[in-house]
Amino acid sequence: MKELVGIILVVVLFLISCVQGCYSAYSYNRDIGQCVRLADDASTPELKLQYLKQYKEAVMGISQEQARYVFTQSRYTKTAQIKTLDSLLIRLEQTTNMQPASMEYQQAMTQISGQEFDHALVEIDAIFWDCYRRENVFRWLFTFPSIVVK
Repeated sequence: MKELVGIILVVVLFLISCVQGCYSAYSYNRDIGQCVRLADDASTPELKLQYLKQYKEAVMGISQEQARYVFTQSRYTKTAQIKTLDSLLIRLEQTTNMQPASMEYQQAMTQISGQEFDHALVEIDAIFWDCYRRENVFRWLFTFPSIVVK
């Protein structure tokens, strides 16, 4: 009888952690992650800037500083990634003041779209997502700890 109760308890805890993990992923995408994807979808630097400011504001609400449990590095902290995000916001603000027909504007938009969004923001968002998940009490039941160094 005790074994049956133990098995039922494990199954219930597993199901709760699965539901909670799915909801955590959904709530992150709904409240934070979609801003980055909207910024990537936008064509003008003004709109990209607007969405990234919303993204930064949402990310500032994450209380967890460190994205990793082990193999911690300053790169995997919320503070370091906020600084990187701030540099992109400054770059977008500068681009909004350029003439769209100029070569300078075209080069800036190419770099922002190709390098910043396709490469940097994907990794930045993953680090913020890990910080967000670390706030989750049941995270250790649902996924493996983030010990993989990229």
